[in-house]
Amino acid sequence: MELRDTAKAADGHELAVTRFPAEGRARATLLLAGAMGPGLPAGVAWQWRRWGTHPEYLLSEGEGMRRRFDAVTAPVLGYSFEDDAIITKPAIDELHRFYRRALVEPRHVAPADARRGRIGHFGYFLPESRGNLWRDTLAWLRAKAAA
Repeated sequence: MELRDTAKAADGHELAVTRFPAEGRARATLLLAGAMGPGLPAGVAWQWRRWGTHPEYLLSEGEGMRRRFDAVTAPVLGYSFEDDAIITKPAIDELHRFYRRALVEPRHVAPADARRGRIGHFGYFLPESRGNLWRDTLAWLRAKAAA
């Protein structure tokens, strides 16, 4: 059985909380940014739980997933954000290591560096990122395409 509720994060924004049984007796809690809403499908919650409790995160999907990461040989631009409460810089750094055959250019950004009050987990995708983060990403893509 899955239970849904909301909670307030330390910075005051609302989180959707999904609780679901784990190993029959224990209960696991998955906190998701409020933008995802309380309607998270149970299968997605279980998959995220598996990833989040496995030492190799996404690679818990098996050898096929590792082969997909190994197939990437193009340059990768990887962002992490100082105020991301869902995935931390060390977790992003570990994710970047999955790309064993690609050159990864990591960028760790504080909101002030992007002239933003908050970026968080989803802020890169908001229109407010157009004038800085998107522009920087486009410049990176153009430079790689020209090389």
